[in-house]
Amino acid sequence: DMIDHPDLCKYKIHQSEFNVIPTSSSRTVHFISNSSNFYLKLHYDGIIGRINRSLPYKKAISGLEISNILKCNIDQNKLPSFFSFFPESAVRVLNINNRNNWSFVLREGKPYKLGQSVVCIIPFFSLFSKDRLNADTSIVRQLFKIHGKNLTEILVELVLKRIIEIYFKLIINEGFQFELNAQNLLVGFNKDFIP
Repeated sequence: DMIDHPDLCKYKIHQSEFNVIPTSSSRTVHFISNSSNFYLKLHYDGIIGRINRSLPYKKAISGLEISNILKCNIDQNKLPSFFSFFPESAVRVLNINNRNNWSFVLREGKPYKLGQSVVCIIPFFSLFSKDRLNADTSIVRQLFKIHGKNLTEILVELVLKRIIEIYFKLIINEGFQFELNAQNLLVGFNKDFIP
């Protein structure tokens, strides 16, 4: 229990309870509330999947800085109109004895400047996984049933080419080389199930 941790006893800490749902990320959770919609990226002082997942101050604050740069790029039309992201808007770091002992980043639950035609958003990796409501088929196969032979063209033109365009615009505009992998990408669909 964090409240009973000996290093924290001298600090005035208010204990509270809240519910979260795990995400595909090893340390990000979705906060469950009727009045708020956000994610928390948590500090984990250790290695998960060969990567150190600690969240020191400089790393935590860089997420806010990058979010502000991305917002400016979107507002100045330097990025395609189909690009949106979940901004990181707050950070909290608890330092004890000049060590980063605990921290989190608040990531907004609403994408910045999401296109008005988008009615649902799903993680990219989910396109190829089994649908829990229809165990016989993946979401891609369901989309194929809807769109027929056009599905390959739709996925290439409206998803893969757009990912490549975003990737290079971010490198050219700001020198950002994001990890655009299936875990970090979300795909928005309109009412006709077109990305």
